[in-house]
Amino acid sequence: MNLKNIPSLAYNLPQDVLCLKYNGDFEQEIELIDALLKRSLPQPLVERLQMEKLLAEGMMKDYETSFDEALAKFQSPSRTPFIPACSSTRPPSSSV
Repeated sequence: MNLKNIPSLAYNLPQDVLCLKYNGDFEQEIELIDALLKRSLPQPLVERLQMEKLLAEGMMKDYETSFDEALAKFQSPSRTPFIPACSSTRPPSSSV
């Protein structure tokens, strides 16, 4: 894979691959891509699928926490509460 393949990112992915990608099911996405790459496909689609496979592998490395682990962390009473940076309620400013 090299930079000359970047234009292939404009090529649309098959719907099944997109569904798996958007659902975060990267293992299944990679399996489907591998199966598709065994077929006779137009070269731009082959390059697009190869690039998408690299992206999915990267996502799996970057996001190793499972859904259940993330949910448990979120529901944990010891977690730090979310405080929005732009709150509609601001503390009163002190008079100088």
